[in-house]
Amino acid sequence: MRERAPREPTGGWSYLPLIIGLVIGVTVATMVDQWWWATVGTVIGGVVGAVVSGKSRKNRSRDETRFSKP
Repeated sequence: MRERAPREPTGGWSYLPLIIGLVIGVTVATMVDQWWWATVGTVIGGVVGAVVSGKSRKNRSRDETRFSKP
């Protein structure tokens, strides 16, 4: 079998913003004693992750079309 060159993951979605949002949400929820802040932080983190993933995917596809051979 042919070996493939290592490349970045094709999933394109990072869980880091989701995890950061969860940590911030849980911290705020603990401070104000209202559990729903954990949910708000997680949802906002997920939205940020989706937006960042969409922008990076768009930039990657634009770069691929710019440097592709005719």
